[in-house]
Amino acid sequence: MQAQTLWHIDSNQSLIRSSELRTCARNECLIRAHYSMISLGTERLVSRGGIPVQAYQTMKVPYMEGEFSFPLTYGYSLTGEVIDGPREWIGERVHCMHPHQDLCIVHTTDLYVIPEQVPLDRAVLASNLETAINAVWDGQPMVGQRILIIGYGLIGALLAYLLNDIKGIQLDVMEVNSDRLDLARQHGLSGFDRLNSSQKPYDQVYHTSATEAGLQTAIDWLMPQGKVIELSWFGQSTIRLNLGSSFHFDRKRIISSQVSTISPSAHPQWDHLRRKHLVFRLLEDPKLHDFLGTCIPFAEAPEFFQQLRNQSQAALNAYIQYV
Repeated sequence: MQAQTLWHIDSNQSLIRSSELRTCARNECLIRAHYSMISLGTERLVSRGGIPVQAYQTMKVPYMEGEFSFPLTYGYSLTGEVIDGPREWIGERVHCMHPHQDLCIVHTTDLYVIPEQVPLDRAVLASNLETAINAVWDGQPMVGQRILIIGYGLIGALLAYLLNDIKGIQLDVMEVNSDRLDLARQHGLSGFDRLNSSQKPYDQVYHTSATEAGLQTAIDWLMPQGKVIELSWFGQSTIRLNLGSSFHFDRKRIISSQVSTISPSAHPQWDHLRRKHLVFRLLEDPKLHDFLGTCIPFAEAPEFFQQLRNQSQAALNAYIQYV
């Protein structure tokens, strides 16, 4: 049986390659993919060769082939149906971490059975929703706080979805892309493309724009002893910040947030499996369907990545459809 896999050949080219699939070993399943998520910021860096050598091991994903120095496969949120393997798994709808591929062999310990109430397309949001949950745990927002999200991509939108349900919070969104800003407003949020002197500073700022200017704005618009929760991944880019004005005097904090480890504020009660259960309970909400973004047929994925290399996407998100 032949599998079709998306490969990044070098920093300028992606293509779909065929390969012969081996037979499933014990406790492995053959998955027919239905959808996989494209994490626009991270996968743009990967496809352009923007991952620093020091981060190669950290940034590796399950079942990835090749190296970040090219060629390689990449991707980390895939949903589909089990079509071969242990009898009790046949027909199960599952989520797993896997590069973009139409047929894949995955160990049963790496599979999560998707609840019946969650459609397979919406389920690809699982990994990104985990990232947003972890960031909220890192920020530890409180009732009544003023909170700003800078960058309304998928992570920014999921953060807003979570934070907006906390009573008394004043939540604002800053987004320089007009299409994404319009989307934030359609989602019922207070949004603008720049801050002005009439606005008050914030208790917390969640930064997701992956820009130097965005992070500087996050720092500058904090209240004394406020905190920036930094979710952006800059890869090999070097950024310059002005920390000579209020940063030290006001004891402002920058907190890194990364999904691979559970936030210290959630320990020891939470582990990865309990967090996964929470994610899929939240994914039962039909409102999250609005966060899926642009659907890309698998055959068009190489062309999409060529566009992604050349310019950032205005869409909230993109995901691949296989069947």
